[in-house]
Amino acid sequence: MTSTERFEEACPNCGTFISTAIANGLCPKCQLSVSENFQGNHGRLELDATLDTGTVRPEKMEGARSAPILLEDGNEPSRNFADYTLVEEIARGGMGVVYRARHQKLGREVALKVILSGQFASASDLRRFELEAESAASLDHPGIVPIYEIGKDRGHHYFTMKLIEGGSLANRMAELRGKLSEFVSVVAQVAEAIDYAHRRGILHRDIKPANILLDNQGRPYVTDLGLAKRTGVDSDLTGSGAIVGTPSYMPPEQASANKEVTTSADIYAIGAILYEGLTGRPPHIGDSPLQILLLAAQGDIQPPSTLNRQCDRVLELICMKCLSRDPSERYSSCGLLAKDLRSWLSGEAVSVRPKSFVSVFSDLVTDQMRSALGAVLIGILGGIITGLPLYCSLALGLFGRSDSKFNVAQLQREMPSSQFTDAWWLHPPTWMANQGFLVSVLISLFLGMIIQQLVRPKGIRQAMAVGLVAGLLMTIVQFSMYGIGASWQTFSLVNAQQIHSLAEASLAPEPYRQRAVERINGTFPDLEKADPSVRAELLSKAISVSIMLASPATFLGTLCLCLAFSTVYCVAGTVLCNRLRDESFTSLTIVIRYLEVMLFSTFALATFAFIVFYSFGLVTNANGTVRLPKTLIAILILWILATVPGWRMERWYIRWPTYVVCVTAAISLTGMMLR
Repeated sequence: MTSTERFEEACPNCGTFISTAIANGLCPKCQLSVSENFQGNHGRLELDATLDTGTVRPEKMEGARSAPILLEDGNEPSRNFADYTLVEEIARGGMGVVYRARHQKLGREVALKVILSGQFASASDLRRFELEAESAASLDHPGIVPIYEIGKDRGHHYFTMKLIEGGSLANRMAELRGKLSEFVSVVAQVAEAIDYAHRRGILHRDIKPANILLDNQGRPYVTDLGLAKRTGVDSDLTGSGAIVGTPSYMPPEQASANKEVTTSADIYAIGAILYEGLTGRPPHIGDSPLQILLLAAQGDIQPPSTLNRQCDRVLELICMKCLSRDPSERYSSCGLLAKDLRSWLSGEAVSVRPKSFVSVFSDLVTDQMRSALGAVLIGILGGIITGLPLYCSLALGLFGRSDSKFNVAQLQREMPSSQFTDAWWLHPPTWMANQGFLVSVLISLFLGMIIQQLVRPKGIRQAMAVGLVAGLLMTIVQFSMYGIGASWQTFSLVNAQQIHSLAEASLAPEPYRQRAVERINGTFPDLEKADPSVRAELLSKAISVSIMLASPATFLGTLCLCLAFSTVYCVAGTVLCNRLRDESFTSLTIVIRYLEVMLFSTFALATFAFIVFYSFGLVTNANGTVRLPKTLIAILILWILATVPGWRMERWYIRWPTYVVCVTAAISLTGMMLR
């Protein structure tokens, strides 16, 4: 029997039970569309006999079908079953169907549950059915539905229990949300009933609103112990590796098929019911049962106040303690949970307190350790790999050439009495500047994909946070390396000619000395008009001010570039890769789409670098500072526009024409600017 054959939904109009296998989603009786009714159930689906993800079913509905009753083994329709007369079907699940029945001799109405598979039921199905009856029969508590009789008729195993007329908590959740004290009282009574079961060695393992019935006075009754387990004995029919329960109310250890499920799992489920009462939704919701199960296994839950700003803060503390990822951090018993709920109802203090700053920080570090360490390591390594080639290029260009005026080894030979240290870090290997540059470009392009693969952030927000941390660290490391080159540029290349002229004017013989003075006067024409006694002081001030003005521009320009490159490659790259992996793309398609965006982003960053150089006056010619060409801004806009279709994950017939237009226009503008 397939899952859709054994899972049904009641038509909201006439009450007819309809299989989800109906293709058109129409009720066969009244033709009302019920497709939305099938979809609005938190993605629950009956996957197997132990994982109940089916729709929350009303225990009794207006207009539910009353007769005839068709038995599952194919017998003729009959309303007589054992010593009972079947009145109407009031509920149906993955394993059994529940009827309202009347005892033929006593006249008492009961709820009669029959196993769906009938005489064809497997041994495990029968054992699970019997376990539900045995577990309920062994518990004598006013908050647990009592069992009256267990039997078998015409191959159908059944048991009878007290008939609860008020329906389930699932049907009245919206109503009780508006009556918070009444709802909390119901949850407290459920916790007391489950505490009673725990003290008698029984775990429920499937506590949810559909398994809590309410009588006409609003008193709750726990039912459906089909997944119950006795502690201390090997009564778990599901075995290791099986997942039992309902994902929307399932703790992480249960969703991960952990064999060591304890009483804390039921505490978690009660907390999930409290969460739904405070927010209007369970802790875990998704588009499919598998997605909900994965979310449950991760255990990440938003506090109720993020979904309901009017949420009571004390109830939120109680709720989040129940929903702690670590079972040891939850309430040690349902009795203590019930006590706190009773204390809240009476206005007394509760046992749970808000976490201190130290504990919150500790939890953050512990929970996000992999992400934090991954971001730190990738940021530092990325900064070194991308910054080192540029440093090597500058060092080799300034100190490695024999014809360079900054060649320290040659200066030592020419001035042996002076102390100059020809340090090793001034002579890096040539391959670090050449091959290292190519490696840095490749790593920069794939940096976001590397972060996604190694850190595996959960969702866009965490991907952005991880990318931001990595990007900031990469900026720091890059800037420390670029800063060395920036200082060389500022204090050496920019003012080297002026320093050379000063040296010639003071030490060189005629006519070199006179020519040096003329160069200085040409650079600073006001010196000739000044008093000869203050010319040296004015010249010293002019050169010092030039160096001071060049330093901030160089360092700020370098910082802007480092921040821009790191932010795009780390933050934007990680977020883009995370979004692509959420889609149903193949690995090759993800790589191609990722490279499209990152390549055009690189062209945009290169153009932005030229704009920064022009803006800070770092690009000069014989006439002084070159003005910023407006064409560069247009080229930058074109490269940014080229990234938009890829970032929006448009189809190829939108992306590629956009690429062609933007690239053609950018090349044309570049040619015009160079001419």
